[in-house]
Amino acid sequence: MITHLPPMTDARAAAKLKLELRLTPGVDREDAAQEAWLAHLTGHNPARAVNTFAQRERRHRRRQRAVGGRAEVLGAKEIIHAR
Repeated sequence: MITHLPPMTDARAAAKLKLELRLTPGVDREDAAQEAWLAHLTGHNPARAVNTFAQRERRHRRRQRAVGGRAEVLGAKEIIHAR
């Protein structure tokens, strides 16, 4: 559960950050909140940092699924040829 978000003086920027966090999958929300804090402390846009983080995680998961599926198929072919 996200306990604290970076302080935002602009209501519009705060709304964008909350929206980006809401669109982030639940398993990644804590990490996304940390990304928001890091962006805030370094002077960058927290909402953009959360969005970038979520995109990076989606790409990573998509790549992992593709590689894992291919390895299973290759493993099945090796077993057939071993007989």
